[in-house]
Amino acid sequence: MWMDEVELQLQSEDHGKDLASVSHLLKRHALLEADVNSHIEAIEQVKDTAAAFQSAHHFMSDEIQDRSLAVIKRSVIGVCHHNLLCGDITCDW
Repeated sequence: MWMDEVELQLQSEDHGKDLASVSHLLKRHALLEADVNSHIEAIEQVKDTAAAFQSAHHFMSDEIQDRSLAVIKRSVIGVCHHNLLCGDITCDW
């Protein structure tokens, strides 16, 4: 799953040991940041879709809501953790 990969990268203790390795890590970080940002819209769509099912009183709306909240919670934790590591303390979720 995508979040598993993101969490592994965020847990890395590798800070580089020379200019070349730090440069490589900065490039990987930029790619990770772009990847995380590209998934934020999909997470918003999950939240909106679950709310629509809830509003329509769909017969599985409770299960849909529970599953969507689990996805959102895990994603938000990853995004907020990423923002904290990057120095962007704000987390608008």
